[in-house]
Amino acid sequence: MDTWILLSLLTGTIAVYYYFFKDLNFFKKHGILHKPPWPIVGNMVPVFLRQLSVAEIVQNVYNLNQDAKYVGFFDSMNPVVVIRDPDLIKSIGVKNFESFPDRRPFIDEDNDPLLGKHI
Repeated sequence: MDTWILLSLLTGTIAVYYYFFKDLNFFKKHGILHKPPWPIVGNMVPVFLRQLSVAEIVQNVYNLNQDAKYVGFFDSMNPVVVIRDPDLIKSIGVKNFESFPDRRPFIDEDNDPLLGKHI
């Protein structure tokens, strides 16, 4: 009986660890310049502590390297890529728009059907 409890506890701990830490090396794996994240909260600690706004976090990440075409940060546990290169922005926004279906909505599509589909 004690063996099953210990085994269940160990399995649960490994599952929780994997869930919270699996994506923390996302940008390193893809070779994208990024700010190192904290587990669970990502790069949003200053936002939670009301030291910076989300816009200031994005601006700080944007200014990490002036030569980079894109940079990344973690919004809690979700990796976010910030595109810096105008040609790459044009390519994504015009030519390859339909290839990015998992983009974050800027405006809720239920409130504004026209602007809800914009990138």
